[in-house]
Amino acid sequence: MNKSTYHHGDLANALVTAALRQIEKDGAEALSLRELAQSLDVSRAAPYRHFEDRDALLAAVAARGFEDLVAAYDVALASPGDGRARLYALSRAYFDFATGRPGLYRLMFESDFLGRDPPPAVLVPPADAAYRRIWQAYCGS
Repeated sequence: MNKSTYHHGDLANALVTAALRQIEKDGAEALSLRELAQSLDVSRAAPYRHFEDRDALLAAVAARGFEDLVAAYDVALASPGDGRARLYALSRAYFDFATGRPGLYRLMFESDFLGRDPPPAVLVPPADAAYRRIWQAYCGS
C-alpha cells in the first residue's frame, strides 16, 4: 500500500462518508481517525488536512445527518393531506430516522454539539433547516 499514490478528488467528503458508515455501524465512540485513514488508504495525517481533529469530523458527520433529516422532512411536508397529516408524516420521518440510524441520531441529538456556545459552524445551517421544517409543519406556513 503506497500512501503517496492516493489521489482523491474529494477526500473530505470521503472521510465524512466513511465516518458516517462507521458511526452507523458501531457508534461515534468507535470512530478512530487512524483506522479511518487506513480504510481509505491515506496517511494518518491526511484527515487532519481537512478536519482539525476528530471532533471536527464528527461535527461534519452530524451536519450530514441533519441534511438527510431535512430531506426526509421535505418529503413528509410534501405529502398529501391537511396540516395535521403533514405533521404526523414529519413525526414519522423523525421516528424512522431515529430508529433506522441510531448511531447517527445519537451523535446529532445526544452529543453536546448543539449545546455548545457557539455550536460548530458546520452544524448551524442544516440543524436550523431541520428545526425550520418542524416549525413549518407545526404552524402550517
